[in-house]
Amino acid sequence: MRVAFIDLGSGKYEVREIDAQGPVSLGLKVHEEAQSWRLDPYDPASPLVIGMGQFVGGRLIGVHRLVAVFRSPMTGNLHSSAMGGAAYKFMGAGIDAYVVTGKAPRPAVVLASQEGITIEHVEPTYSYGGLKGVYAFTKYLYDRYRDFFTKNNARAVVVGPGAWSTYNGALASIDLTPKGELAKGAEDFAARGGPGSAAARGHNLAAIIAGGKARARHPEVLDIHRIDEVIKAKLKKPYLETLNEKTVKYRFDPSMGTGGTFGVNYQHYRDLLPLFGYKSIYMDREERIRHVDAILRLFWKPFNELVFEKARSWYNCGEPCPVTCKKVWNGKKVDYEPFHAMGPFIGVYTFEDSVKLVDEVDADGLDAIEAGTRRGLALRRRV
Repeated sequence: MRVAFIDLGSGKYEVREIDAQGPVSLGLKVHEEAQSWRLDPYDPASPLVIGMGQFVGGRLIGVHRLVAVFRSPMTGNLHSSAMGGAAYKFMGAGIDAYVVTGKAPRPAVVLASQEGITIEHVEPTYSYGGLKGVYAFTKYLYDRYRDFFTKNNARAVVVGPGAWSTYNGALASIDLTPKGELAKGAEDFAARGGPGSAAARGHNLAAIIAGGKARARHPEVLDIHRIDEVIKAKLKKPYLETLNEKTVKYRFDPSMGTGGTFGVNYQHYRDLLPLFGYKSIYMDREERIRHVDAILRLFWKPFNELVFEKARSWYNCGEPCPVTCKKVWNGKKVDYEPFHAMGPFIGVYTFEDSVKLVDEVDADGLDAIEAGTRRGLALRRRV
């Protein structure tokens, strides 16, 4: 792997070839060498690793995820968290992973391309152009570094305002169109475990912006015929046919008339859905069914009518992918986990109200799943 080691304390960096299979194995190696188990998660010597796998740039779908490996400020343990699609543009810098140590004297923005890496000090702007939080900061960075974004087809990974004051801040990446508009569907968060807080509070890292013209480092992943041979040998079907078959839930399931995790899960699990901080496990089945009927009518139906019956607003996460698993309702990407956590799990059965809650938490750069789950458990203890 081609790895950039960045010391934000000194403002220096070096790029080295490291023997590692991918970002997780690299993260384990780096943290073992740093003996990070002896350190506080916010210690500047505790590395933050952000990287991608070796299949990027080829014909394989779904491999352009960015993975963060870090000491979690929530648990104290080594943790990994991933976001979809962002590596499709990040790979252009020709760097497979970034290992960040040290703490910048002021909030830092790292800009990486094939021409090298620069570190600038930028005060995060969380209100800009009518936007809030991570959306505002992303747009602000685009306008500030428009030439860099345009020249390198770059994408940013940022932290939100919540990362500077809590332990469950996320790393957020909202892709932008060539005109600098927020790209529908390409809105992703690496949120489990608090990597954004590790970046902000441990290293004063506000953002990484990366891009360029580098592509696949392994030519074999460009050979669709070779990929077909491997898949046929294992599954007896061509690659794209297998892909479409295995991702029907995420694209569109005609048997249910819906798709995506949000569309399918409510129809599939029905009375097994966890509600009220898991208190629903103590309800009899008839009572659970009454709740599910209300959820389907008030929560699931408004989403399904617009996204599948009217607008068919389906997108991908920023890499070329036929699955288009990102379902967008009035400009907001909808997934089951954050919307259920900030919806029925805490007793919110109206979809429009849940959208407002998720949007607020996302803008703060926090983990909506974590926020909703903790709120639900807190409500359960008080009831």
